[in-house]
Amino acid sequence: MHVLLVAYDIHTRDDSKKESEAADARRDAVKAFIERYSHRRLSESAYAVEVPEPALTFTEEVLRMIRKGDEVYIIPLVPFPHPSPPFFGDGPESVQTWLEQRLLPRV
Repeated sequence: MHVLLVAYDIHTRDDSKKESEAADARRDAVKAFIERYSHRRLSESAYAVEVPEPALTFTEEVLRMIRKGDEVYIIPLVPFPHPSPPFFGDGPESVQTWLEQRLLPRV
């Protein structure tokens, strides 16, 4: 399994209703795709996602859902090599626990 940091921002080209609806549809598609996996929401549009496939396979699928002008970053997170936390944050305990279970080294 791999844990990926997925952060995205979906943009509109103008303020039209059609453009806003298209952006909402892309945003919903990315979110629904992420929710098919074990994941934890880190912020409004950033998630830690555990995937069985290679990061590139996951990334290619997400890239099919967005268009030029949208932003997406998919960054593989790797287990930290020693027992101190591999991340620093302040948020829900369930997110901290989920990340620790996946990113701290197994002993």
